[in-house]
Amino acid sequence: METRPRQRSTVGKFVVAAVSAVLIGACASKASTSPQEAASLPGSTRTVCAKVAEVIEDPISDGPLHLYLDRPAPDQSLIVTIQDRKTAGNLRYLARTICVTGQIQQSSDGTRIIVQRAAQVSVSPDPIPEVDVAQTQAHRGQAVRVCGPLHSLEWKPGSDLEATLVVGSGDSDSSLWVNVLDRRGLEIQPGMPVKKVCVTGFIRSDSADRPLVVVRDTREVTAEK
Repeated sequence: METRPRQRSTVGKFVVAAVSAVLIGACASKASTSPQEAASLPGSTRTVCAKVAEVIEDPISDGPLHLYLDRPAPDQSLIVTIQDRKTAGNLRYLARTICVTGQIQQSSDGTRIIVQRAAQVSVSPDPIPEVDVAQTQAHRGQAVRVCGPLHSLEWKPGSDLEATLVVGSGDSDSSLWVNVLDRRGLEIQPGMPVKKVCVTGFIRSDSADRPLVVVRDTREVTAEK
């Protein structure tokens, strides 16, 4: 007597799962506009998907949060401005792929979409790509998480806020230089024993053509002690 209901329940679950998969696939196949195409469509409302290369907070408390897509400022393909940081909640956007829906606007610093509601932005659940520090060179021009041994950590001379750390061996071919703009909140200190450090950010080049990540939020630096 109990077998048939259990079978129907199992079949029902299968049907629901199958329908869900179809719906998810349909949503994923919705046409989106690339950030580059968006520049030629001012005034229209579109969904744009791309990776966040840089996140800059407005200095005003709870003010705008600016997400720079594909590349950091001023070379970004599109800026997503979240008007009220409370709208973003505790979400972390750096190095993640997002989709944003809104009206495309042209501003003095490039193409922009302004976000008023949390529902306008979705964040991919995929994990941030993680690479070993020895592979840093191959990932220049990308937003990733780089992990490796801590070579050095120093407070920048003449600055009360900045710090410089080097992940890897210290050799320019297999290391990453990190410029921390505000070290307050950094969980490691000079001289502290650390097994491994991970840094999330966009890998660019410094003045000596070494791979560099600029850190604006100390949460993007984690350490295994």
